Order: sequence, then structure tokens, then C-alpha cells
Amino acid sequence: MKSFNEFEVTSSHNKKKWPWVNILNSNCYLTRAEWPKISIVTPSYNQAEYIEETILSIIYQNYPNLEFIIIDGGSKDETLAIIKKYESYIKYWVSEPDNGQVEAILKGFKHCTGEIFNWINSDDLLAQNALFNIAEAYLNDSSCSLKVITGGCTHFTNDRTNCESTFVRDLTFDGLISEQSYFQQPSQWIALKTIKDLNIDSNLHYSFDWGMILNLNLKSKEIKYLSINISFFREHEEAKTFKDGLLFKYEKLIIVKEYFKKTKNLRRRVVLFHYIFKLSRYLKIVTEIEKKGKNNLITFLVFGLQSPSLFLMRFYLGRLKSLFLEKKN
Repeated sequence: MKSFNEFEVTSSHNKKKWPWVNILNSNCYLTRAEWPKISIVTPSYNQAEYIEETILSIIYQNYPNLEFIIIDGGSKDETLAIIKKYESYIKYWVSEPDNGQVEAILKGFKHCTGEIFNWINSDDLLAQNALFNIAEAYLNDSSCSLKVITGGCTHFTNDRTNCESTFVRDLTFDGLISEQSYFQQPSQWIALKTIKDLNIDSNLHYSFDWGMILNLNLKSKEIKYLSINISFFREHEEAKTFKDGLLFKYEKLIIVKEYFKKTKNLRRRVVLFHYIFKLSRYLKIVTEIEKKGKNNLITFLVFGLQSPSLFLMRFYLGRLKSLFLEKKN
């Protein structure tokens, strides 16, 4: 696969809109003779508006041992023309109909041979120096026990007027189930060998990534938290996170119920029972609100005042915050 030697890539995009625009100087990689192979899969479908920025944020890393794969679901827009423009930097790509993001990722996963893996969606971006920092953290692990390397993720809007960075905190069972982990998929890089045997359900479309980390059953010593930004997550109206927010929680319920069935750990079963009870109750309330067509801040506050225990639920507080910000804007 072709690599950069400090030359400029011609692009029709307006570079002033990118979070960063410079190709990483390859001299930084001279500090080591060998770098771990990093495999990246980009699932895509009709994302011509964004995918060039995604591609360039990856190949501008100038990483010397990159395995870049794009799985397109048969786009009808200009996506393919953009992919072909950069195909000399791509190990493998295909464009054919599929059943969505998860199937595309699993299809790309079959072509991955690296030590470190992640997928970067076709509307998200890598931060500058991300792959260098991830590889350094991986190589500096003297215990050889790392399964996940993670860091910050900056959420941004298309006009770049609203940017907010969050840092992943706790990807263990307790952190995920308490909803305190600040789960950020594009900033969570996984040792490929640890997920080869995971049975990822291709029928899931929303919370499969959260479920994947949950089922890794990570211990604290197996996670490296970096205090730097690794990725940019694009917030726009067509993103699943915003169009189908409630479906993420319905899938979390499915995932947790399956986990409950298979775990023999009594403490975890008790924790999961409470999680399932709270989430089921929350979903029932929200579904009732949406049926009435009154999915607004006042309605949610009234429900909370009628059932004060809702204020102890992160699901409820998170939705309340979102509705407050919507009303404020």
C-alpha cells in the first residue's frame, strides 16, 4: 500500500473545514524499526459528503504499517468516485449491497491481519497523530496484557461551531453497566486477537459496539487510557445516534439480557437485574410519551416529579439534558 513522502494530496474539499490538514511528517516513525500493523475498516453507504475527509484523516497519518479497508454498501452517490481516487492507499475495498453497518464491519474484519483494530465510520475522523500515539501506547506496554487503548473523542457539528471533547473512563463491566464509561467507539482501539472469537450479532445495528466491549470482560490492567484526543465524532441529522437514539437503548436491553443468561457471577447477575429493571421501566415511559406525541422537556419533567426515582437513572437524566439543550437552542 502506498505511503506519503511529504507531498500534498489534491482534494476538491474545502480544507478550511477540516479539524486538521497537514500530513504527518514520517520522521516521527524513524524512532523504531518496526511498528505494529493497524487494521482500519470504514463501512460506508451514500456518504459522499463526508467520506473524503474520513479517508484523508486516516491516510494523512502517514502510518508505515496501515491496513485500510473500505466496505461500501452499494452507494448511489459520488462515494465510489472518491474511493477510487485514493485506492492506492487502500488494501481492499468493495461496493455491494449489504444489511447495514455491522455486516459491513464483519465483512471487512475478515480481511484484517493487524495487531490493532478499529472501524472508523465514513462520517467520523481520526485526530492528528492518532495512529502514532496508539501504536506507541501498544508498544510501551511491558506486561503485554493490553486489550484496549482508548482516549478522547471530540464531538463536532458540520459547521464546527459546537465542539465538545469527552474522555473514556472505565470500560470494565462496572463502568459500562453504571453508564459512567463515556463510551466512544472511534476512540477505542482493540487488540485484534481479543475479538477474533467474539460472536458479534449481525442482527444488531445500534449498540453492538457497546455490547462487544461488554463481552470482552475487560480488567483494568487490560485497558490503557490516553489523555489525548484520538478521534472526531460528527454530529449531524442523518447520523443514527440522532435519528434513532431510543433504538440504541432497546438494543442495550437485548445485549444485557443475553449477558445475564450466560454469566454465573452472582454479583454481576444482581447488578444486571437492576440495570434491566431500570432500563425497561425507562423505555416503557419514553414509549408512552412518544405515543402521545409529547416528547418534550415539560412532559419529561412531569414524569420525573410523578416518579422521583427516575432522577436516579442516568438514562432519564441524559434525556432530560438533551431536551433542555434542544429547548435552549
